[in-house]
Amino acid sequence: MSLSFSPLITKQIMSTLEIKSQEAKLQNLEALQARMKATNTTYKKWIKAGKDSRALIQAGLDSDQIRKIETYKEDYNKQPHPSWEITNNGATIRNTKKRIEELTKRVAEAQAADGEDKEIDFDGGKVIYNYTDERLQVDFNQKPEPKMIRLLKENGFKWAPSVGLWQRQLTDNAKHVADWLFKIGSYAPQAVAEREATQKAQLEAQLAQWAIPEEA
Repeated sequence: MSLSFSPLITKQIMSTLEIKSQEAKLQNLEALQARMKATNTTYKKWIKAGKDSRALIQAGLDSDQIRKIETYKEDYNKQPHPSWEITNNGATIRNTKKRIEELTKRVAEAQAADGEDKEIDFDGGKVIYNYTDERLQVDFNQKPEPKMIRLLKENGFKWAPSVGLWQRQLTDNAKHVADWLFKIGSYAPQAVAEREATQKAQLEAQLAQWAIPEEA
């Protein structure tokens, strides 16, 4: 028996996994950057020491680094790892850090008190408030009727095959439209009944104030 997750939960899991993957990638990139710089620095010292192998051992280099230095035939780069290699790796490090920051920010925003991903059931499906991707999504239990599809399109929703959901940008207006379309939130039957009861009570109280008292 396989586990089945909602698109929202699946997205959160994938985001978390990507952050971990990017962090592991960053760790490897930074280690490589340190190795390349150490190799170049030690190479220069090794040359000054008359190519004395003891200088390599004392520097604490591993066998791969030592082999890199000893087999390097000096060219216009004048070091085993050319500057462009270190520069490119540095750029990859910066891009990876930026990606981690973006993912972390998105997850943090999704978990914020006023922006926590959530799902609300309605008769025939559920509305997904996906703050992570800034999308309001609708997951129907079965294909909606043509009338509902027309209403969805008229109100900015589009079918997204990539996630198998109807969705639009998550805005206050989108929330209001979803409430109206699916009779949830402020348009839920109980909320409507309570609002009508309050309005009726207010009207009756106002009429009572305007009533002309009967003469004794």
